[in-house]
Amino acid sequence: MNYFTLSTGEEIRDILEAQLGGKRELIPDGNELLCQVSGAEWIDEKTYQDGTTAPRYLKVQLHIIEPGKYKDRIEPHNIRLNDTKESKADKHRKMLAVYDTLSGGKLRALGAKIDDSNSIERAMVGIKAVVKFGAMEKDRDGNPVEFPNNFVQAVKRAEGSSDQQIMAKAAEREIAPSVYDEPMADEEDPF
Repeated sequence: MNYFTLSTGEEIRDILEAQLGGKRELIPDGNELLCQVSGAEWIDEKTYQDGTTAPRYLKVQLHIIEPGKYKDRIEPHNIRLNDTKESKADKHRKMLAVYDTLSGGKLRALGAKIDDSNSIERAMVGIKAVVKFGAMEKDRDGNPVEFPNNFVQAVKRAEGSSDQQIMAKAAEREIAPSVYDEPMADEEDPF
């Protein structure tokens, strides 16, 4: 394969600049969208230049399948099961338990293999859920962040028992915040 030929057949000559695209629009804070898990993998612990570390976490790819302007967009869901704050780790473990319930218990059935990226991906791909998104545009001090992004606030079972019922209810549903008894993200620190 020639990586210096465009799909049109045009050869790429010497160039000094190229762009992949601009900023994408944030999903507004509190929106709930029907998603399907399209991938899952473990991300190993990282140590940053300033000496801080990020514990190992589960990165889930959520494919938005609800009709509308965000359809076919992929959003990451970082499930921080090993967070250093126990209360935060517990909230993320509850989210993993929701995914387990929606998978029919496939995640618990993995046992020790849950730590294997291939096994957890096979168990999670295809799970459908309604995901409540948050939008992070400012840091803890109220300053704009360099790269605004979305994060997952909550995950719940999609209504209806069949794909057609789920999609019909998703199409009827207004996109608006809903009430959750126990939010899944800390208000001051979404990660």
